[in-house]
Amino acid sequence: MTVRRAVKALAIAFFATVGLFLILFVMFVVGIVLEMRRMQAGDYPLADSSEAMIDGRKIRLERYAVHPFLAEYKRILTVVDTTGAEVKTELDLDTGGAGRLALCRDAQRRIVMTDRFGSYRLAASGEAIPVSTATAIELLPNGSTRPIMQPDPEPECLDAIGAFDRDENGDYGFQAGS
Repeated sequence: MTVRRAVKALAIAFFATVGLFLILFVMFVVGIVLEMRRMQAGDYPLADSSEAMIDGRKIRLERYAVHPFLAEYKRILTVVDTTGAEVKTELDLDTGGAGRLALCRDAQRRIVMTDRFGSYRLAASGEAIPVSTATAIELLPNGSTRPIMQPDPEPECLDAIGAFDRDENGDYGFQAGS
């Protein structure tokens, strides 16, 4: 009799565990589907926002998580000048997470921003203009080629300003002078 009760109790415990597992699994799958739909619609959650005051302008970098599991970020750079005018520029997607965006001044005293994807020059208007690294050529009928687009010269940093990067605690933000 006691063996029969023990088997019955184990069977009940087993089916309760399997049922709980199935409920949790279904909730997980539904959550993932909802998260993927939200992301496909472009509704990205703000991962972090950090800003720095440089030459009287407020420069803010906002990173939005674009993947539910991977550290991929949509990056928006906002520059607010002394009059309060605001210019937003979407930078290239950070596909690796916590990408360092270093700021420096070039020989013309313009602000240059560099990360592992390339460089940007900060225009007087506040717009971040990508520095072209591409070369495009046209194939002529006689078989020769003609350059259509030449890469911009790589900006030379003369004065380091700082970087949007992780600090020693792992927090993302602007690190002056680094």
